[in-house]
Amino acid sequence: MENFVDISQAEKVYAVDGINQGLRNDGRELMDFRPIVVEFDVMPNTHGSARVRLGQTDLIAAIKLKMRQVTDTEDFSNRIDFYVTCSAVASPDFAGKHGDDCAQRIASLLRKAYRNDFILPELKKFKLSKDRYYQTKVDILILQYDGNAVDAASIAAKAALSDLKFIIPTMIARDKGKTVPQLPGKARSQIQTLDISNVPMIVTLNSFGDNIFLDATLEEEQCVGGVLHVGVIPLKEENYMNEIEMKEQAENCFITLLKNTKPNIFHEEKFDQVLSIGIEAAIELNRVLLNRIEEYKREPKKNAEDRIESFMGDLQF
Repeated sequence: MENFVDISQAEKVYAVDGINQGLRNDGRELMDFRPIVVEFDVMPNTHGSARVRLGQTDLIAAIKLKMRQVTDTEDFSNRIDFYVTCSAVASPDFAGKHGDDCAQRIASLLRKAYRNDFILPELKKFKLSKDRYYQTKVDILILQYDGNAVDAASIAAKAALSDLKFIIPTMIARDKGKTVPQLPGKARSQIQTLDISNVPMIVTLNSFGDNIFLDATLEEEQCVGGVLHVGVIPLKEENYMNEIEMKEQAENCFITLLKNTKPNIFHEEKFDQVLSIGIEAAIELNRVLLNRIEEYKREPKKNAEDRIESFMGDLQF
């Protein structure tokens, strides 16, 4: 991720020296993430939302389903689309149009990672009839930026999708092959969720010299020589407990994104090793997020009635 606010040469030397010694300015080792906080159901009048704080990087993902009418729903693949906005006060980097450039890069990476029919096969439910479907839009707002927004956005998107609640209406046939929606009689008992097992996790690998490290801060991003984004779908079996089982998991996962934003930096002979690091990091990050999702499911829910009202409003034509 390009940055437009320079740190001093002395700060760069200090950061690079720490990376070369395997110890970062904030005390982390090269493969460590900063503390991650994930909250759910944080936005009213949405069908799913989550807030993620990765160190000082802070963003919100919100999902809204909108019923659309088309000529024939069989003519297109119904996929999730992503829109990212960088708050003007999130970082000095976002002055002028630079925030838009950053937002477009993050949205593009998310779209590429999700552009696969293997991801969220349950989206076929959102083709409600021959002429109507649910458009699925994920809006991500970056509130504060301190590096590694791509990984944070990936976490927030998956967390928000896990929080998504929806109802499949009954479609009533009308003239000329058109249909109109009707909520089931006991709508509150018909709320559904998506299986997010196949939702990818994106991890960003950064390099300086021969060193590879994760979760770069804003200052570290200005020192990196190479950046590689790896999108991974781990297998559903998440109960591995040791290093051997994790390596076996890494060999059988699916890669949905492989984007080198600084070409010719990662040496070909080391690429397999670098990719393996990214896959294992994505698997571990996914495991931690799934644990947090399961924890949230045991918490009292607060906005179920609001979501029903939101669906009722969306079904009015």
